[in-house]
Amino acid sequence: MESLLDKESVTIGVKADQPGVGLEGESGEFQGFDVDVANHIAEELGISDVDFVPITSDVREKRLREGQVDMVVATYSITPRAVPR
Repeated sequence: MESLLDKESVTIGVKADQPGVGLEGESGEFQGFDVDVANHIAEELGISDVDFVPITSDVREKRLREGQVDMVVATYSITPRAVPR
């Protein structure tokens, strides 16, 4: 996050297919709770230029590691794994 303090723009991955949470409209504009949170974070960091990109659960961490997005603000659930017996 510290590296974002010097940026004038930020690319944020959000879900594009979850109404109310993260949804990409027909015009390409994103809306929903996660988008609102992402905009708030960017505002608090003093970043006014926010570019949203659609992201899916299976690639969000990879996109972060590869630097394709600066952050991901998307639903995340923790599913307990079966413990081997």
